[in-house]
Amino acid sequence: MGRETELPKEEGEEKGEASTLKYIDFLSSVAPDRVCHVCGHDKFVACLSQHGPQTFRVTIPEQDRHPFEDGSEPRLDCYAHFCDRCGTVTFTLKQLVEERTHGDV
Repeated sequence: MGRETELPKEEGEEKGEASTLKYIDFLSSVAPDRVCHVCGHDKFVACLSQHGPQTFRVTIPEQDRHPFEDGSEPRLDCYAHFCDRCGTVTFTLKQLVEERTHGDV
């Protein structure tokens, strides 16, 4: 019989675990009793990868843009989770999650 051994973690995987825990802690501390605003369900699925929460870049439609002084494209980097029942997706600003600690929320 073989022995199960833990595979070595890939580069960035430990950082991903820390990012995931920070994201989940952030969501739990901001709205511990949250429910889906569409169907009232209380179970959510976070969009994660082995390197932590997946980042979704939301861009502003061209007709609504106000150019930044540095010429960069206006955008929001977000993390996402969705309702396990109806699939409604909710985005959270990545910057808020990264800047705040549990006590700051």
